[in-house]
Amino acid sequence: MICDIINLLKEDLNKADIENEIYMRLKEPYSVLKKMTRKEVPIDALKDLIACRIIVKSKALCYNALDVVKSSPHLDWLYTKDYINRPKSNGYQSLHNIM
Repeated sequence: MICDIINLLKEDLNKADIENEIYMRLKEPYSVLKKMTRKEVPIDALKDLIACRIIVKSKALCYNALDVVKSSPHLDWLYTKDYINRPKSNGYQSLHNIM
């Protein structure tokens, strides 16, 4: 399933002529348990069990990729945290999408 998602995303981004690299990871079981315990929630309340990183060459392409992800029929987009327009205090910049 994860490979299917990567392939579909890559296909959508390539159609939009956005050069990209995509990486995915599963949250480690111990991290899942820790978060469930800390937040006192069941596993289905966690929204970060799978993470996907799309790397592009510029900020403009980052927003173009966001548009592609948000309009993908293969994904259910919920919301975005924009750390490009509002960087973290340590200078970190990224777009985080919750799907």
